[in-house]
Amino acid sequence: MARGAALPKPFWTTGKIVGLALALILGIGASGYVIIQYSNGRAASSSHSANVCTNGATNYPTCNNNACQNEGTFPNCNPAPTCQYGGTYPNCSSPAPQCKGTAACFTDTVIYVVDGDTLDVGSTRIRLALVNTPEVGQPGYAEAKQFTAQLCLVGSQALVDEDDGQTGGSYGRMVAVVYCGGANLNAELLRSGFAVLVTYYCGVSEFAKDSWTGCH
Repeated sequence: MARGAALPKPFWTTGKIVGLALALILGIGASGYVIIQYSNGRAASSSHSANVCTNGATNYPTCNNNACQNEGTFPNCNPAPTCQYGGTYPNCSSPAPQCKGTAACFTDTVIYVVDGDTLDVGSTRIRLALVNTPEVGQPGYAEAKQFTAQLCLVGSQALVDEDDGQTGGSYGRMVAVVYCGGANLNAELLRSGFAVLVTYYCGVSEFAKDSWTGCH
């Protein structure tokens, strides 16, 4: 090289290196900021959509709506038990029985049980409306009488609701529905199988439309 010739200047000068470093730092910082913002946005979006079922159910993530097509209670969807002869499940007896119609209605003491479908309440002999139990000497007589005696204990209180459709009575007996301990004795006898429905009186009895009778 000739003496006195000027040396070429290097491309990577200190200024360029510093500038490049600053540019890289700024670029990396900006990229990181964008990534963080994007992640935060997705997280926020997820937080708004989490635990939400598109079908309106509330039990995320399964998202079945816990509804029974044929009524009943989830998850087995069996319908609530009902009482064949009226009343409220599980004991199927009215908690506060009340008389219907306008015929006699009174509460008195059970004095004597004659047979399955006849008993004395106070001074009145009652023939149960719409039901019939076996007579003396017939199969089932003792069982029906015992059933009535256990449900309507002698000395306990009974509510008597005379049948508006049979106020003429039956052989000197009042035809009625009797409630003992809140239970409908007529209905309980039918349900137990110790009595049968007397369909002949379905056309006249005040109680014929009651679900426990089976008249309709």
